[in-house]
Amino acid sequence: MVTKKIWFICCLSLVVALPGLSAGTDDAGPVPYMGEEPPGMIPRIFAPGFISLTNRYENNICFTKDGHECYFVTRTSNWSSYQIFETHYENEQWTTPKRASFSNNLSLCPSLANNDQDLYFSMSSPNIYKVTRTAAGWSSPTVVGSPVSSSQAEWSCHISTLGNMWICSWRSGGVGGCDLWKVLYENGRFTQAVDLRDLNTTSSDCGPAPGPNEDYIVFMSGRPGGFGNADLYVSLNDGEGGWTAPRNLGPTINTSGTES
Repeated sequence: MVTKKIWFICCLSLVVALPGLSAGTDDAGPVPYMGEEPPGMIPRIFAPGFISLTNRYENNICFTKDGHECYFVTRTSNWSSYQIFETHYENEQWTTPKRASFSNNLSLCPSLANNDQDLYFSMSSPNIYKVTRTAAGWSSPTVVGSPVSSSQAEWSCHISTLGNMWICSWRSGGVGGCDLWKVLYENGRFTQAVDLRDLNTTSSDCGPAPGPNEDYIVFMSGRPGGFGNADLYVSLNDGEGGWTAPRNLGPTINTSGTES
């Protein structure tokens, strides 16, 4: 039963990566998945020639709930520069992607929250930053203080459907290296950062992407036993405050390169 559920989640993880595009199929809304074939068990390049270009690298894509806005990261091969780009669905077509107003040359991992009124991301220092939607567009970035940001480096924030922030961090108190942390959101604020010891190793564990209601988590890890530099793993919420042993998503998803 667990094996069948794992394979279901492998497929589901590809679907929920694009939550906003699964709705809004009428004439006033965007075509689901930007007209691309819906996701299945075989990874495919997303929106080639529009989002995915041959002369650059792209990652960390997210959409508003209505599917009308898309944010993603473009970067150089050596990670010397990485920027958040945006494209909007207007007049029944997507606008030409351009750098977001709040992004500098070292911006990563956009994640929308608060009914798409706030956007969190990593930038420069690196800590976690936030911008808020205003009548004139996005506000200027402000650092999100403790317990989200620390004196060490934080990357790859992701807001779950429960409002908690999932990050990877080099802060003290972890298992070792870059660890996965969950920052609890209670009574309108972030209150406590919890090291996810069931998931972390002394290798680098990063890029957390929680499923709906945090029923499962997909993340990247450089732990031994994978197929390449870093692989994608999945763990299920055990319903008792812990997580099942992470399972590698296998050679159809993972390669000899790096997956995140």
